[in-house]
Amino acid sequence: MNEYSIDSRTINNGDIYICLPNGESYIGEAMRKGAAGYLIMDRRQCANWMNQIYNFPSKQMVVIGVTGTNGKTSVCHFLGQALKKLGKVPVVLGTLTSPLTTPESIEIAQKMEAHIKSGGTHFIMEVSSHAIVQHRVYGIEFDITALTNISQDHLDYHLTFSSYKQTKLSFIQDNGRLKLYSSDFMDKPLCFQSSLKGGFTLKNLKCTQEILRLLGYSSKEIAFSLNDASPPPGRFEILGSTSRQVVVDYAHTPDGLKNVLESAKEMVGKGSLHVVFGCGGDRDRGKRSKMARIAVDLADTVWVTQDNPRTENPKQIVDDILNGVSLEEQKAIEVIHDRGKAIEKAILAMGKRDMLVIAGKGHEPYQILNDKVIDFDDRLVAMKVLSTL
Repeated sequence: MNEYSIDSRTINNGDIYICLPNGESYIGEAMRKGAAGYLIMDRRQCANWMNQIYNFPSKQMVVIGVTGTNGKTSVCHFLGQALKKLGKVPVVLGTLTSPLTTPESIEIAQKMEAHIKSGGTHFIMEVSSHAIVQHRVYGIEFDITALTNISQDHLDYHLTFSSYKQTKLSFIQDNGRLKLYSSDFMDKPLCFQSSLKGGFTLKNLKCTQEILRLLGYSSKEIAFSLNDASPPPGRFEILGSTSRQVVVDYAHTPDGLKNVLESAKEMVGKGSLHVVFGCGGDRDRGKRSKMARIAVDLADTVWVTQDNPRTENPKQIVDDILNGVSLEEQKAIEVIHDRGKAIEKAILAMGKRDMLVIAGKGHEPYQILNDKVIDFDDRLVAMKVLSTL
């Protein structure tokens, strides 16, 4: 069988190049690299075609799709751990395992087929709002779809919160033999004791618990599968000693930052809470000022730095952030554009009972500066500084 690819750079001799919208200029490159031919399709046509080519893989195993502004990665991670402990063979597709949270339909179909061939029983995937609009999950037969929550994000793409919200809701409404909304699990108690920190983590565990119930598992089985669950990398990941705790978290939305800082504030007790954060460039500018307001209201000390500025002027990003607080409050915020230096200075300023939250990048081992991608991991930078104390 011919191999199929939407990326002309990965074409091998005899492959078929699938040309999606705006990919026409790469047909020549694909043919020069030995493509046996090409097919011009829109994304919905591509999804249908891939389902046929790979024998409708979503019908051959249990498929679970999780969407929401925050919590997708954690829920999918917890669910994968639980099902494995219950003797199943799951795979998780999402932020931690793919360059795109939800890849194009051709890649999804290929990964599904590979999982089936390796004896896979469950396919768990994060479903982003971009993927929903772009029909990347079109034609997949989901057994369960779950919605963790909806708050502001990606308005650079969706333009309005109403459009973004409807996109998320449409996925649940149009997909899934069984559907789980946040209202279905938020008030449900956990049937087990968890040692994991953070109120938002408990909410993610509740969502996972209810998905397992929909899969037919008993409370006893759920407790067994989740009682020692570990969080995914970069999600409220605690570094350092008990006297100086540094938390690295992927929080990059107003609601995400609020959840993390509220949980950290509960934990720090009589110590001070510090936060280092920035906002991504070429992305939703409207959330920047809101994140500043949340940081100033919840943290004792705020350090503003760069996240992934991409091609946007770093000064503009910081100005947008600072616009969320008064001029008087801005005087108490320290701005250090170099993220490494900001983390170092914030850690050195900590007292022995304090906690520092480094928000925004979580597990990411890189930083995007203009057209360059450099090696950068908040966790490694923080651990290096902590090792000197």
